[in-house]
Amino acid sequence: MGCRSFAAGILFLTTGAAFAAPPPIEAYAALPGAQSLQLSPDGDRLAMISAYKGKPVLVVRRIDGQGTPAVIDTGKTVPDWFLWKNDATLLASVRFTVSHPLVDIIEETRLVMLSPDGKESVPVKINREGPMGAVVIGDVGNRTPQIQDHIVSLLPEDPDHLLMDVTPKEDFVHPDLVRVDVHSGHPAVIQHSMPGIDEWFTNDQGQILAARKTTHETTFGKDVHRQLLVRPNPDAEWQVLSEADVDKGHRLDIAGIVGNTLYVTSDGQGGRLVARAYDLGAMQWGEVVAADQRCDVVPLHYQRHLNGFALPCVGTGFTYLDPAWQKDYLLVVKALKAQHVSIEGRSADGKRTLVSVLQTNNAPRSFWLIDRRGEKTELKWIGDSYHDIADEQIAPSKWLTYPARDGKQVPALLTLPVGYSSGVIPFVVMPHGGPTGHDVLAFDWRVQFLASRGYGVLQPQYRGSSGYGLAWQEAGYQQWGGLMQDDVTDGTRWLIGQGMAEAGKIAMVGHEYGGYAALMGVIKEPALYACAAAYDPMTDLNLMVQHQKHYAFHDLNAPHVASQGQSLDAASPVENADKIQVPVLLVHGEQDYVVPKEHSERMERAMKRKGKQVEAIYLEGGDYSLRNGNDRLAWLTALDKLLAANLPRPVQQ
Repeated sequence: MGCRSFAAGILFLTTGAAFAAPPPIEAYAALPGAQSLQLSPDGDRLAMISAYKGKPVLVVRRIDGQGTPAVIDTGKTVPDWFLWKNDATLLASVRFTVSHPLVDIIEETRLVMLSPDGKESVPVKINREGPMGAVVIGDVGNRTPQIQDHIVSLLPEDPDHLLMDVTPKEDFVHPDLVRVDVHSGHPAVIQHSMPGIDEWFTNDQGQILAARKTTHETTFGKDVHRQLLVRPNPDAEWQVLSEADVDKGHRLDIAGIVGNTLYVTSDGQGGRLVARAYDLGAMQWGEVVAADQRCDVVPLHYQRHLNGFALPCVGTGFTYLDPAWQKDYLLVVKALKAQHVSIEGRSADGKRTLVSVLQTNNAPRSFWLIDRRGEKTELKWIGDSYHDIADEQIAPSKWLTYPARDGKQVPALLTLPVGYSSGVIPFVVMPHGGPTGHDVLAFDWRVQFLASRGYGVLQPQYRGSSGYGLAWQEAGYQQWGGLMQDDVTDGTRWLIGQGMAEAGKIAMVGHEYGGYAALMGVIKEPALYACAAAYDPMTDLNLMVQHQKHYAFHDLNAPHVASQGQSLDAASPVENADKIQVPVLLVHGEQDYVVPKEHSERMERAMKRKGKQVEAIYLEGGDYSLRNGNDRLAWLTALDKLLAANLPRPVQQ
């Protein structure tokens, strides 16, 4: 992969010379040269999100390399995803932040129809009150819907329309279902909102055959009761497929409708999510489609259409519902002997299939084309997502488990520098965000940067993480600064016990909840860690809980931060700044709508009042997801400086 690349959407070859030293920091901070590739229905063009001057843009180019690629800059908005509606129309979701009197900043989305050359654009005209970014506060009758990009169905048999759901002006939560003209952007309501219904599900013909009904404690409260409703046809009465209190262990969600079959993910034996079929014609349960005792199943979608399921713990654990897709998947797995293969799209005639490949589980993606238009079937390389990092410079990662203090086995990802054989090296412990979330074995620019500088990296999947069954996730409820933190600490002590790390020569690093855990780590275990770095961390749990009350949907762990009446001060880093004995780096994006920068500002002030060593960097255009290459570079540069000053200099292998 080191000699192939995308650059601003243009395919080219580099010299492929061997790297004598680790790649520069810019190689890891750079946005991927190509991501989210989409094959046009005619199979002749690729659309992708690419990097241009450090920011993501849409690029459309011909597969044969002829002509000049179209680079579509979305201005002050950020392209999030896009789809081909037909050969003449691309659908692009863009995101942007705006000021809001209740929560300081919110993120809004819009859907725009684009010509492939980018010369024509038509926004969906849901927002009638003003231009993109306009916000009307006060009169709820003039409210601008925040989310305006949720496609329910592309209506593949209708070239002129698609289905979206959007909340009406008088309701913040329960959406109308609208049919949108892709030429004019004008919507027409085909199903008005109904009490409690927060999501509609249709088949490819646009018939509404399933819905999710949720009863909230308050308008902005946590989900307390959920029903999944189904019917065999649009004229039939709704029937309850499933109902339970969400916060009492119920997991059954609709993945999609294919033909006359509804697919769901639900708790199976062993507490893992499995994929199961439900026959809408007979109104009865069918077979289990995908399952594994080690991890939760994940639905796969193409063009907003369910097309299969994946098992992240199984390298070749993809099950596609279309036999032709499954055949192509197995063909590439066999031909390239790759550890991870994913079908990204197929031309309308079925003669061209776009595939993404990971040769090893944590390598950057490469893209390939199965081409059946000639006399023989060919598998052609298209390009790579990163080109400045050679194959041999990718540090190996592996799954393992370590014992927690109560005997439970905690899953974790361990990454060691290239060439490491044995002995103590400086380490970074990096808990994931969420906390309801989990790491995956894939290319991670942060982890690979750290490993390239000689640091080992441990990523604990502490209790509270998703992906390991409901019991594991619920074990983290009301455990902020408690059991979840102990699991991270036990992972650090396990590294020391294995002879890979040494107390006082380890750093804690994290983003969002991971940043919170990094700060709590140096508060609770000052002898273990040499420093801590946090990007967009929660530091004041009272502030976080107050902020969450303004949102209708959020991480289910958030309502479970503490039991009723329990003080949050003991688990808030900002209230425990006096206990920190090591240098701390705080980096916060000023446009973060999830964790307001006030968290870092309060932490910075608290540490300075106590005479503690802290550096705070506020990124003017920085967002929650580090979607800008310049922000990634700022984060890695500051982190590199902190680690170099406080950890032993790694020995380059």
